[in-house]
Amino acid sequence: MSYFRFGAGVLIILFSFFSWRIVSYVLGKLNIPPQRTRKIGWRLMGALVSYALLVESDTIAFYLDFQESSTVILDQFLSAACTLFASGVLAGGCRLVGIWERTSRSETLWGPLSQAGGIVSWTIGVIIAIGYLLGKGPWGALTAVGAFAAVGLLVFKDPLLGLMASIQMRHSDAIRRGDWITMPSRGVDGEVIEVTLWSVRVLSYDRSTMTFPTYSLISDTFQNWRSMTTSEGRRMILQLFFDVTTIFVLSDEERNHLSEHYGELKGDTNLALWRSSVENLFENSPWVDPAAPHLVRVKELVDGGLGVEVYCFSRSVVWPEHEKMRSALMEHLLLSSRAFSLRIRQKNI
Repeated sequence: MSYFRFGAGVLIILFSFFSWRIVSYVLGKLNIPPQRTRKIGWRLMGALVSYALLVESDTIAFYLDFQESSTVILDQFLSAACTLFASGVLAGGCRLVGIWERTSRSETLWGPLSQAGGIVSWTIGVIIAIGYLLGKGPWGALTAVGAFAAVGLLVFKDPLLGLMASIQMRHSDAIRRGDWITMPSRGVDGEVIEVTLWSVRVLSYDRSTMTFPTYSLISDTFQNWRSMTTSEGRRMILQLFFDVTTIFVLSDEERNHLSEHYGELKGDTNLALWRSSVENLFENSPWVDPAAPHLVRVKELVDGGLGVEVYCFSRSVVWPEHEKMRSALMEHLLLSSRAFSLRIRQKNI
């Protein structure tokens, strides 16, 4: 019996009784949830106690008069327990990294990598623990993993695909928490609230939650509206249909009268002058962003009349404000067309 090993084992046991409190105190200063700190602290305590008992296994076998075979079984059991507790500590540390990444404003690769690290920690820990229990040792257990590699790929197919998708999405900055995305193939239309190795959770506009696999981000097509929300305006496309029989050439007196109310107008027909008035509206309207692209164009002639499209961007990207501006612009276009003697066609007329 080695007195040095005995003393080391006693010190490790004494330290283990305070380890969980030390860990809880340190992690508590970092604003980590108490349930997480206690869990990691108890796992660290279990790892230290099992390792100390492993160090003292010869002493325990000597005083309890164990046979050699019983001592070997005790060593195998303590080694497996110590390995599982150590894996739990590493997995808990990876979990804390994931919590920090979710609470931080900037999204990094640490989130998906921490989830993968937790899976790897538990997987390797269980394999090594089984190797100890079977008397193969850690290296013997790891070399036997090759025989189960194909099964492992099937079991962890979704996490592996999700990890690659997360890395690609984060590297290209294609998706973040808070982005509004639409994915027609899966009926997704809402705000991203969580991206994990396994799934993406989206809060829909009706406050329901939709979940789909993470690897769908690289296998399916999705539309991200982030650039629209970060811009200064949101697109508006309005289309009117005019009765072609109400389009005519105005006299100089009529053009001058309209110019007094709608500014300088260009054109000969009432439709051309109306389009010119809408162009003037783009420059001075409280609803339209004048710096963004805008135009008024005549489209094809259909059964419903001559189509005229108004293309512009609102001054706000906030949905309620945008809809108010869009409605006000549409009402103005409908009312102003009467001043130019243009008749709006409807399909039921």
